[in-house]
Amino acid sequence: MSVEEALDYIKSHPEGALQSDLWKALKIDSRKCSRIVAKLLKDHHITREVESVDGIRTYRLFCVSGPCGRRFDPLMALDAFEPCAGCIE
Repeated sequence: MSVEEALDYIKSHPEGALQSDLWKALKIDSRKCSRIVAKLLKDHHITREVESVDGIRTYRLFCVSGPCGRRFDPLMALDAFEPCAGCIE
C-alpha cells in the first residue's frame, strides 16, 4: 500500500473520503492508514475534518490540489469574492 494509492482513492471522492473507509477499501489496518494520512497532511496534499459516523469519530479527507481540490473554492463575504479568507499558509 502506497501513499499514492491512498491519494488516488481520496481524489476519486470529490465529496471527501472517510478515513475509516480508506483503510478498509485499501485492505490495510487503521494504524498504517493513520501513518499514510499523517504523511499526506504533512506534505499538504490533503486536509481533514472531524466527522462522526454512527457515533464513532473519524475524519473526512479532502484532496487540496488539482481537479479534486477544495483549496481554491470560491469564498463569498456577503456579495464580494474574498480569496484570502480561507488561506491555509
